[in-house]
Amino acid sequence: MIQRVLTGIALVAVVLLSFSILTFDVLRWVALPIMALVLWEWWGLRTMAWWWRVVLCFLPLILLALQILGYGMAAPILALLGSLVWAGAGLLMVTGRVARTMAATPRWTHDIFVVATVGIAMALMAEMSLLSQQANGLLLGTMAVVWLADSGAYFAGRRYGRHLLAAALSPKKTWEGLWGGWVAAVLFALVWIGVAPDTLGSVSPMTFLLAAALAAPVSVLGDLVESGFKRHYQVKDSGGLLPGHGGVYDRVDGLVAAIPLQWGLYVWLS
Repeated sequence: MIQRVLTGIALVAVVLLSFSILTFDVLRWVALPIMALVLWEWWGLRTMAWWWRVVLCFLPLILLALQILGYGMAAPILALLGSLVWAGAGLLMVTGRVARTMAATPRWTHDIFVVATVGIAMALMAEMSLLSQQANGLLLGTMAVVWLADSGAYFAGRRYGRHLLAAALSPKKTWEGLWGGWVAAVLFALVWIGVAPDTLGSVSPMTFLLAAALAAPVSVLGDLVESGFKRHYQVKDSGGLLPGHGGVYDRVDGLVAAIPLQWGLYVWLS
């Protein structure tokens, strides 16, 4: 618990410092090392040899770099594709078929899912400047919604958790935690709208609030899917880089699911 909190404080400090001193033209390239770390952990989870891990990390990173440079797919289309993929995962979740689907499908389909969803999320994070001249602020607010939802779910689940959300995927996620995370995300969005409205750019306050309210449960979906993968491959964490939190994928799984929906709503409703 203490280790998790201390690591969380260190992460918050690094994020705030980065957003304070880096321009968005520089900050958007941080998507590359984040994706590299996530994929390195994924291929390790898949027990790939180190040289295969290098190759399989390098190729998607080239595509992400081309996307950031403007030679890829239009961002609204990426948001739509990402949202559709997670809508499909949500359908499997509510019908209780995520674990069975993972067991029944070949492993290369898992690889495609992870590479595609992580790549889409990282690309959209790097495209926030299309929505606001203060892209740093909009990206920070967008990410903070998801992280506050995760923290709210963690503490509400520890204190009030009684009813398991998806026992086949995670033995700790509860309905009480889900609602605690939702309340935390909505309250944060209201505060952000009040104190930093200039960061929203073309995104209306109501759209930002709606995106936050929907992103909270969707981020839990991302967390549960990653938990399902870890259970399927019989590992506890995606990595050990972040003490108390596990790996980088463990920390961004919610963002990977929520960002396409948030970005899409910003565009389609504003």
